[in-house]
Amino acid sequence: MRALKAGTDIVVFSNIKRDDPEFGRRIHRALSDAVCDGRLSEKRIEDAYGRIVRLKDQLKTDTLPRAW
Repeated sequence: MRALKAGTDIVVFSNIKRDDPEFGRRIHRALSDAVCDGRLSEKRIEDAYGRIVRLKDQLKTDTLPRAW
């Protein structure tokens, strides 16, 4: 949650060491709950989604800004 509040748009996680098939569902639930109770705004999620989609489009067409 702290990473998202700090501006991270993509969170990557793994359950290899946990051996917990429900790990992904629990993370999804925690994020959903955070939006529902106001700890994380829906706008924050929508803005991040927009940036991710834009990046994917740029990667497909090789139009990334040269600052990368």
